[in-house]
Amino acid sequence: MQTLTGSESRKVLDAMGIPVFVLRDRPVETESSIRAITDSAQDADEQTGSATETLEAFRTDALEAPRSIQSESVSDAPVAVTKAESAKTVMTADATDEESESEKPVAFSLVSVITEEIQILAELPAWAGGLLDGRMTAVLGDLLRVMGGDGSQADWQYFRWPIDGMPDQSRSAATEAVDAWLHRRWAEMQAAEPIMLTSIQTLDASVLTADALMLPPVEALLTDPGAKRALWEQIQSRRHG
Repeated sequence: MQTLTGSESRKVLDAMGIPVFVLRDRPVETESSIRAITDSAQDADEQTGSATETLEAFRTDALEAPRSIQSESVSDAPVAVTKAESAKTVMTADATDEESESEKPVAFSLVSVITEEIQILAELPAWAGGLLDGRMTAVLGDLLRVMGGDGSQADWQYFRWPIDGMPDQSRSAATEAVDAWLHRRWAEMQAAEPIMLTSIQTLDASVLTADALMLPPVEALLTDPGAKRALWEQIQSRRHG
């Protein structure tokens, strides 16, 4: 569209009968002034467009931020599951280790000495070859006398594991066999409430004889005066308690 000058526009308006009043302080419009106004309007449009683009970019970032946070949270979830599965795997591995430990073959020798009301169950050291020697017999006889038993009337029996002819030599099978042997020995005693002293290291003595007085290893009673003294004090405390 062709732009009219100020004088040409005045003539057109006068011909149409439209009165025109010119303010004294209003600058006269020229082609250069009109061009400046047009360029200024274009600059304003460009600035508005740039501001609009900036606003749209900000809105896009604002919308993407929660999505990013949500995606990070979702990515963290498998980590928590992995930790739980890892803990479960460790517990399963521990249980498997315990089961495999109970199934390993074991070998040991026990001696049981009983009177009418006292029984001592002790595991012999590996170097003893499954037999009592004079020192071990003496220390176990002393225990009987301290507890009030008559050593001259005591009955001594051995138990050796594994038993010939039994294919299962595991710890669990040994525990069952020792438990059956102890029940038979217990039935041979005459007292209503027999006293039990136990020293077993290979098996869980607390499972076999829950109410027994737990003794240190026989070898410790032979070589460690402190262990022997602590045992005498424990016996005296129990008898007077």
